[in-house]
Amino acid sequence: MIPVLKIHLTNRLKNAWDKCLKSRRRSENAPNELPVEDFQDLLKTMDYKGRTVCHYTTLSALESIVSSRTFWLSHGSKLNDKYEYKRSARWTKTYVASFSNSTIDNVAMWVIYTLMKKDITDENAPVRLDFPKKAVCKWFQSLEKHAHAIAIDARGKSCGEVQVKRWSLHEVGYGEKVSPDEAREDMSCKDMYRDKVFVVGENRDQAMEELTGYWKQSGWAYEKETRLLAQLPSSCMKVLRGGKEMFPARIAVPCEELLGEMSVTIGPCPSRECQNLAWDHVYNLFGERPNMRSRLHKSDLILNLKAEKSS
Repeated sequence: MIPVLKIHLTNRLKNAWDKCLKSRRRSENAPNELPVEDFQDLLKTMDYKGRTVCHYTTLSALESIVSSRTFWLSHGSKLNDKYEYKRSARWTKTYVASFSNSTIDNVAMWVIYTLMKKDITDENAPVRLDFPKKAVCKWFQSLEKHAHAIAIDARGKSCGEVQVKRWSLHEVGYGEKVSPDEAREDMSCKDMYRDKVFVVGENRDQAMEELTGYWKQSGWAYEKETRLLAQLPSSCMKVLRGGKEMFPARIAVPCEELLGEMSVTIGPCPSRECQNLAWDHVYNLFGERPNMRSRLHKSDLILNLKAEKSS
């Protein structure tokens, strides 16, 4: 088996990995090697100790979620990590919704996923949607049963139902590609397996293809990401514009059960006035759900979005 990735274990994955070591006979020569399929299974072992996952978006997107009772998954080409998209052809048929396991006020997440996108106003203010992990897992199970989604074109218009070939809900592993020589050197460290694990496969290219969506480079580790992936069969290509066959820009899936469990935080805005106006929008959005009002919050962060870069 050839080592293809060196993954740095988070505290949660360390615990899951310890259980894996205890439940399976490991080779004494390579106690920290894990085949691709087993690595994927490790990432799918959802831990409820963190209680919630969150999704960063904008107020206008939240309004769309609430009005349509659907959650949109974006095409792989929309990934913020372009290196990740380019290294696998599977992304052309894969759609993703990203969540974070960190519910602290994370400046980097606010900036990258909301504040960089456009000029901030009260109507497209940044928001963070928090969901209990148990509710997300239950939602995922219902999606697996239906195995269908609504195709959405580049203009945001519905263009019919599509079949979903495969669903996956898992955490993301963070690490680097590794050569056999590099892996051999690291494996010589006696207790190294407590912090890192090597993902191995019989064929490097095939292994990397199968790992699509399951790992990112270590520089993205602050995201603490959990992903919902949906892979479509090639037969789901639709004629969306100009007579050209292409996959949908997004797919929409029902999320009624999530809405009742959701909490909303208004993110940092250019001013407190803007944030207060955004609060009013969200408050009115849930006017018919009084129990939701106790689950609306404001971020205490105040960012200077026009700060000059220091030389």
